[in-house]
Amino acid sequence: MERAEEIQLIARSRRGDSTAFGQLIDQHKGHVLRVCVRLLGNLEDAKDVAQETFLQAFLGLERFREESRFSTWLYRIAVNLCQNVLRRQSPLVEPLAASFRDPGLTPEASLLRRERGWRVDQALQRLSPELRVAVVLRDVLGFSYAEVAESLGIPLGTVKSRISAARWALRRDLEESDEL
Repeated sequence: MERAEEIQLIARSRRGDSTAFGQLIDQHKGHVLRVCVRLLGNLEDAKDVAQETFLQAFLGLERFREESRFSTWLYRIAVNLCQNVLRRQSPLVEPLAASFRDPGLTPEASLLRRERGWRVDQALQRLSPELRVAVVLRDVLGFSYAEVAESLGIPLGTVKSRISAARWALRRDLEESDEL
């Protein structure tokens, strides 16, 4: 979706056009759910938070400043809601990658991929929420460092140090699990 089209949908949504907001949801729901799944480690919680993200976005649409991308604003809402959930619960270790299958792989290759994905998901869940959020936004979703900083509302230097710390912790964690 082009930026001009998105701005028009936002303007129509602000005037109460639910069809326009539905189009915005359709455009972004997959990405928002992906963020939530990676941060929370649980598909059911992620679905709830993704739904809450769009509710909060609808209710707060007047506060959206069009200097940033709509997706960045949505991700910030989603990340904040995920962090609220993470503060209230203990870390979950669930094999998320097992739910993402590639039918083109042999059974052995598929099993190895799922096992590797499961180990990465476990390692992600052992990170602190602050490190997990930063590394997921950057390395899983492909945000630039500046976009991560904007989404989280923190300085660029903090983003870089969190991502560096997260990568180091993940590398160490995965190397230790290889040794077992």
